[in-house]
Amino acid sequence: APASQAQVHPVPANTGSCPALIASTLGLSGCMISFCESGWDPNATGSQGEMGYFQIHPRWHADATYDPAGNVAAAVRISGGGANWSAWSVSSVLYTGVCPGGRVYSS
Repeated sequence: APASQAQVHPVPANTGSCPALIASTLGLSGCMISFCESGWDPNATGSQGEMGYFQIHPRWHADATYDPAGNVAAAVRISGGGANWSAWSVSSVLYTGVCPGGRVYSS
């Protein structure tokens, strides 16, 4: 991985609530999607190499990064500004309040 992607980013101190960067940029929907994807851990890595808060895959998205601001910016681009979350397999949380796997969303 490029050096910029190998850096460890601090997990926000308020780990029990949606990071302000996500909430202010993508609102409740972004908070719910990122909660299911990474548990709001900016350093999360998925089983297929997905990266960061929104688990963006570098194979499909050149802007995938662990950098929190960059990861949120990529999510903004992919979701059309938060209008379409269909690219995320966890999007059912927006309607059910429950992540796939059974974890209940809590802000």
